[in-house]
Amino acid sequence: MKKGKRIEAILLATSLLFCVVACKSTAVDNGDKDKGNSIDKKTPVVVNIGDIAYSDGTVSENYDSTKKPVGIVFEVVDGYATKIVSLDQGNSLEWSTRFDLTNATSLTDGKANLEVIKAIEGWEDKYPAFKWCDEYTDESNNSQWYLPAKDELNQVYVAEEAINEAIEKITSEGGTATLLGEPPYWSSSELNYGSAWVQIISNGTQYDGGKDLPISVRAIRAFNN
Repeated sequence: MKKGKRIEAILLATSLLFCVVACKSTAVDNGDKDKGNSIDKKTPVVVNIGDIAYSDGTVSENYDSTKKPVGIVFEVVDGYATKIVSLDQGNSLEWSTRFDLTNATSLTDGKANLEVIKAIEGWEDKYPAFKWCDEYTDESNNSQWYLPAKDELNQVYVAEEAINEAIEKITSEGGTATLLGEPPYWSSSELNYGSAWVQIISNGTQYDGGKDLPISVRAIRAFNN
C-alpha cells in the first residue's frame, strides 16, 4: 500500500473508533437520564432536597399521584437521597415520663439513640416520643423510622422550605401529609438528667427542654435501609 493510502486508512480507522466511543457514551448518558429519579445506588442520578420519595424506590420533584409517597428527601450525598422525613407527625408527646439519665446523647445519630432507649426495660411506656417514631410505618411498610438527633433535626430545619413545598404539592393533589409547623420538635439527644434538645423549625432555635414537655415529633429514616 502506498504511503498516502496508508495514512488515509489510519485516519479512517481512527475516525470510526472515535464514533463508536462517542456513540456508546451518549447511549449510556441517555440511558441514565431515561431512568429518571430511580435511587438505585447502582445508577447515577440527580436527586434534590425536597424531592418526594415513593414506596417503589423512586423520587420525583413533582407529586406523582399514581404512586405512594413515603417521605420527603432532606439529605442528599453525592447525588443520592440518603435520608427522608416523615409525611406525618406526632403531637403533645413527652420525651420521657420521668427524669433520668439514659445516655442517649449522640448529636448526630438518632438511630443509635433509639437503640439506647430500647435497651431500657419498659421503654415503650417511659419514652413516648421515641415510641411514636419507632412505631411509625409508611406506605412501603418500612418501620425503620426514628426520632432524629439534634444535628439531624437541624438538617430538617435547614430544608424546611423545600420540605413544605413538597408537602403542599402532595396535599394540593389530594394526598395526605402534614406541614412542618410552628411548634417545637423533640430531638432524641439527651442533654442532662432533666432535659433534651428541642428545635423550633420555623426559626432554627435549639434549646434544652424539660423532658416532660408535651411537644411535637417528626420521624426520619435512611432511604435505602
